[in-house]
Amino acid sequence: MTVAATSGIDRRQSAAVAVFGLWMVTGLFLDGWSHNQNKPETFFTPWHGVLYSGFGAAVLWFAWDGQRTRRAGGEPAPPVGGWLTGFGMGVFIAAALGDFGWHAAFGVEADIAALLSPTHQLLMTGGVLMVTGPVRAAWASREPRVQPLAQFWPVLLSVTLAIAVVCFFLMYLSPFRADNTRQPRPVGPEFDFLLEQAQIHLIASVLVTTALLVGGLLLVLRRWQPPFGTFTVMFGAVAVGMSGLDTFERLPLALCGLAGGVVADVLVMRLRPGPDAVRPARVVAGVVPVALWLPYFVVFKATYDLPWNVHMWTGTVFLAAVGGLLLSALAYPPETQPAR
Repeated sequence: MTVAATSGIDRRQSAAVAVFGLWMVTGLFLDGWSHNQNKPETFFTPWHGVLYSGFGAAVLWFAWDGQRTRRAGGEPAPPVGGWLTGFGMGVFIAAALGDFGWHAAFGVEADIAALLSPTHQLLMTGGVLMVTGPVRAAWASREPRVQPLAQFWPVLLSVTLAIAVVCFFLMYLSPFRADNTRQPRPVGPEFDFLLEQAQIHLIASVLVTTALLVGGLLLVLRRWQPPFGTFTVMFGAVAVGMSGLDTFERLPLALCGLAGGVVADVLVMRLRPGPDAVRPARVVAGVVPVALWLPYFVVFKATYDLPWNVHMWTGTVFLAAVGGLLLSALAYPPETQPAR
């Protein structure tokens, strides 16, 4: 009875954290878009307003919810996700205040410096700790592995937002952004060097994105049998969101994220990998990168005239699949026979 009541409070708070997290991350991506579009660089922008108003609304909602619980004779529940959620909130507040001072002292950052400044890195850390509260709460609960979407969506949104935030701060290594996928024109004496640098950059982008997306997939599978559509939403939202930073200039490449997500959902539905199901997890982790990046490079070749030979792009797909398998080895250690 007490467990059920606590679980109900956690679900309400988890839903609130997921919604307010979406509000804040939307503001973050709008702010990134404004930077990439060379909008005026000041602290007081509409995009910062969306970001920080989401945080303010969350604080007000939880204060109101706690007061309402006290008036009803109960004790307010601790932050969903435990002390790390509260710690993340403190880090975020300190970073937001520090960000204003940092801008006043050193000016407004531009380009990659805006992603690497200490206050922005702290904002990312606090934000990730906050939006992952529903995942920590659900992981520690006694709720079943198999859940309908109506119950599972806060976890889905929480994991998706966490991946999106990390991808945002690594946007210079995103294969879904137009600036990162431009290839040099075959003119000039330095073409071979520039092409090699572009190849290295895109290969690194593919591998980093594979680690984040497949890592999120394996995290979910270690605890849940998620409803169909989970990974289509997760992969698609992250890919399309990153493309939006360049006003969806190369949206066809981002839509390939949906292909990888659909294949992941089909495989999970058919194979049903569980916490101890090592082989199904290996299959999912190895096949999903191929399902994502093979269409990606086909579309790249057909639509944007990718100047890579077949060895380069098929080898990159293979390397991404190996990366997925290595991640599965960390999430699902090899089966061992008991000692005799």
